[in-house]
Amino acid sequence: MQSNTVKFLVAIEGSDGSGKSTLIQALAARAKQHNVSFLKRSFHDQPMVKAIIRNFEAHHSITREMLSACLWASAAYTMEEVAGSRAQLVVCDRYDLTGRLYDRFSGIPLTLTSTNAALLPQPDLYVYLDLSPHIALGRVLSRSGKVSFYETMDQYEVGRRNGELHKAYQMGLIDPAEANNSFLEKKKNERAFAHELFPRIPNLLILDASRPAPALVEDCWEQIATGLVSCTLRC
Repeated sequence: MQSNTVKFLVAIEGSDGSGKSTLIQALAARAKQHNVSFLKRSFHDQPMVKAIIRNFEAHHSITREMLSACLWASAAYTMEEVAGSRAQLVVCDRYDLTGRLYDRFSGIPLTLTSTNAALLPQPDLYVYLDLSPHIALGRVLSRSGKVSFYETMDQYEVGRRNGELHKAYQMGLIDPAEANNSFLEKKKNERAFAHELFPRIPNLLILDASRPAPALVEDCWEQIATGLVSCTLRC
């Protein structure tokens, strides 16, 4: 495939343990093989915004609304950077589903969430790696030994309670069984919410993430290659 300036945006969503990072790395390698310039970004990719959030959290003075605004602002700045890139293929690790999930579990009004999400560019391909919570938990434990605080329902606590729980996780004071159950609850809720949204997501590719990684890469790359050709012909 010849080099050009056509941009194809792929959003990849899925549970922790679903294989997002593995898939993105494989797509980067495949793009290189086909002489397609590649850019990977994370949905919340702004270090300064993250630092501001940590500063407020340290003083227990952040609200759910403030945190939601920071996360959407971080996403908006990230996508502005993407818009200025000349990469042909842009893959985003997590996308608006992540923001919608936080807002849903934090009680942010649906109309506000939808208005903010509509500001982001529509992906040319939206990939959801579908995986049962128990398989996801098994993968996380085999990889890291424990679940992340940010992959549990406890992350939706705010203020002093959030800081206390986060510190307890870092110090290993949370019962692993309790943490695992909180992880399973979050993943069950996330998966159910994602399935509710599927009918409203254009260009959606749902992949069974329990399948071997090479099969997922093939399915995903086939869609990307077809999309890149179509973009080239339109341009």
